[in-house]
Amino acid sequence: MLSMRRWVPVMLALVLLAGCQTLTPKVAGRVLDADTGEPLAHAEIHSADETYVADEDGRYALYLGAGSFDLVFDTPSHVSHAAGVSLARLQIIKRMDVRLTPRLLQLKLSDAETGEPVPGAAVHWGAATAQTDAAGGASLRLTLGEPLAIQAEGYVDVTIAAAEMSEMLASEAPTVSHAFALTPRTLSGHVLDAVTGQGVPGATLSMDEITTISDAQGAFAMPYLPATGQITVQAAGYRAAEPLPYAGEMQADVVISPWIAAVTVIDADSGQPIPEALVTAGEAQASSAADGLAQVHAEPGATLRVTAEGYHGAEATFTGDPLTVTIKPSRLMLVLTNSVSGEPLANARVILYPASGDPVVVRSDDRGHLDVDDALQYERLLVKQPGYRLVEQAIDRIGRLDIALEPFEARGIYIPFGLLALPDRVEALLDMAAASELNMVTVDVKGDWAYLAWDSPNPVAREIGAFSPQELMPLSELLDMCAERDLYVVARIVVFKDSVLAAAKPEWAVQRLDGSLYKDGEGLHWLDPFEQDVRDYIIDLAVEVAEMGFDEVQFDYVRFPSDGETKTLEYEKEAVFDNRIALMAEFFQQASAALEPTRAFFSADVFGLVVWMDEERDMGIGQRVEDIAPYVDYFCPMLYPQTFGRGNLGYDNPQLYPYEVVFRSVRKVKTRTDTLVRSWLQHYSLGVSYELPELLEQRKGAEDAGGAGWTYWNAAAKYNESLFVPDPYAQVSGLPTPDDVD
Repeated sequence: MLSMRRWVPVMLALVLLAGCQTLTPKVAGRVLDADTGEPLAHAEIHSADETYVADEDGRYALYLGAGSFDLVFDTPSHVSHAAGVSLARLQIIKRMDVRLTPRLLQLKLSDAETGEPVPGAAVHWGAATAQTDAAGGASLRLTLGEPLAIQAEGYVDVTIAAAEMSEMLASEAPTVSHAFALTPRTLSGHVLDAVTGQGVPGATLSMDEITTISDAQGAFAMPYLPATGQITVQAAGYRAAEPLPYAGEMQADVVISPWIAAVTVIDADSGQPIPEALVTAGEAQASSAADGLAQVHAEPGATLRVTAEGYHGAEATFTGDPLTVTIKPSRLMLVLTNSVSGEPLANARVILYPASGDPVVVRSDDRGHLDVDDALQYERLLVKQPGYRLVEQAIDRIGRLDIALEPFEARGIYIPFGLLALPDRVEALLDMAAASELNMVTVDVKGDWAYLAWDSPNPVAREIGAFSPQELMPLSELLDMCAERDLYVVARIVVFKDSVLAAAKPEWAVQRLDGSLYKDGEGLHWLDPFEQDVRDYIIDLAVEVAEMGFDEVQFDYVRFPSDGETKTLEYEKEAVFDNRIALMAEFFQQASAALEPTRAFFSADVFGLVVWMDEERDMGIGQRVEDIAPYVDYFCPMLYPQTFGRGNLGYDNPQLYPYEVVFRSVRKVKTRTDTLVRSWLQHYSLGVSYELPELLEQRKGAEDAGGAGWTYWNAAAKYNESLFVPDPYAQVSGLPTPDDVD
């Protein structure tokens, strides 16, 4: 057994071994905030290559052993602190508390638009808060891991994410400076009219002490608005709107409702609404629509002035409620329009019929308007405009009278004189026309043999026995049948080819040098166009026919004869070029003046080649476009391809080019006159067989060239009904088009 003395060294050695950790010199203490004295949790202490971390209470203990050591204390939010420490071998502990100076963020806030400092802005960073001074500056302790928020009255709020803040503060400098430009909280947009959608200039927008006025386009910008509030909008001529809630929007349009005076303008005599009346309130004005309603900007209490052509003016006070204003007419004002397009009809012929005396012919202006003073002296009026259906209207009041004319494009056939002796044939033709696309028939009332289809009371006609010896259907019956079928009826009058009158009054006829009467290739006599008595006879007959109720009177053979030797023929006046064309213009002027007051339109037939003659030529027959077209409503060239000779229009055989002949000829006429062109088309074969394709080509040529219609000629009135079906061109493929014409 060992003695106690021997155990003492052993036990001492064991104790020393067990307590060697405790006996290792250490440095210990707390890491504190230099400003607040608060412990800095998880502060880092660096010694050589070792890093130590303080606990939640900022405490640390470093077992370093004896020697001298360089320690560095830091946190991300504080300035690093370096401290040297020396530990003796037997020194058990060295107490050392370290106070770290906080790092600072120095902010500078300015206005993004003006560059001026922004004072009074609130800055929040974690638990740290600050307010910018007069220079827009503020300092905050670094609070990493938290977003930075900036709020300033009148500016858009700014929030910078924690991660972005960490990047900005990567520097270890004690003070980090950053400048921020704040965007003014500005509401931009337009003040719009609720009715028109247009911008409203001069509108005042207000919110608290902030006011702005919209520009000429209604645009506005309201800067430095608070985050929430209400905006009021006021504009002259507009209703007061409810305040608009605002919640920080940057873009918004404001719609305001105008004060609108709804004024219905009524004719005091007829009780009918008046369109195109002008309602004025100050500088604002509006025209009434077809129902008489005008809507004009006006505030309650405004004086409204109502005027209209042909009416006495009136005034009314706007109270805020709809108004009806009656105005009394001062004269008759006609307004003439196209019933399909609504376009005004300029230069339309209007015939006014008084209770007694001669009719008065007047014309509409460029707007389709016509004012008639003392209108009640007239009982009725006719509107007779080429290209439109005739309109008749009683005159029983003054004021505005709107008349819409129905466009009319003729699609017709010819009924020869001889068929009037066969009423059943005539009726069958009319039935065929009524059941098809046709809307017009041209009927001989004075045929090629010069007889009349009615028993005229004209003294000359009775003297010479001009009424046909054949038993013919009464023209009144023909007119009734056409009216029942809604067919437009043209009365064809053969003019200067007249054997009946020539034989009875040879002094009015064209004669040869030996005093004998001239005969053409058919053995028929011709009248002397220079004889005024001849012209009077024809014109009187034309007026008779017009007054029967025919829609149109058409002159044919209104020319000098052309068959055989014509240069030596005897006339009242020498039939040279100048005399021929002067005579023709004079005759058509006389006929037009006589027919103008009647219900009937007036037309004339000419040779097809006439349209291709220049102004220095009349084909020796007195026919020129310039002498005839100005005096008729419809110019009707006979564009039968068979009548065009070899080489005409550049074709070896024009009959083989029915589309081209008609298309080019109609187009040619339209370059020489504004008178409407209605072509005669060939419905017969002579030399070249004309079947459905050739017949359709002519029709298509007339339509493609912009003609005012067409009429097919067949001397026996035998027609291919396939011409007149709906969509007729679908029956034949490969029909020409304008692009095919040279």
